[in-house]
Amino acid sequence: MLETVSVPMFIISVWNCHAVVSRRVDFPDGGWSYEAAVNWQALEDRAISEVESQGGAVNLSGHYACPLGLLASAAFP
Repeated sequence: MLETVSVPMFIISVWNCHAVVSRRVDFPDGGWSYEAAVNWQALEDRAISEVESQGGAVNLSGHYACPLGLLASAAFP
């Protein structure tokens, strides 16, 4: 039996030593990707603090939970 995996709608994506507030974009074919908030750079210090509070680091690529307080400051296209 296949197990379903829930893909979060909003995350902090850490890559290339950056912490980027991002949202999931769903495609008609069932695929998905993440896109960065247009103001991710202005939010990066807060995002890094959040990643560190979750036991991550800016030099450890991955996806981390994005708290509502940080998400409320994000602007998406």
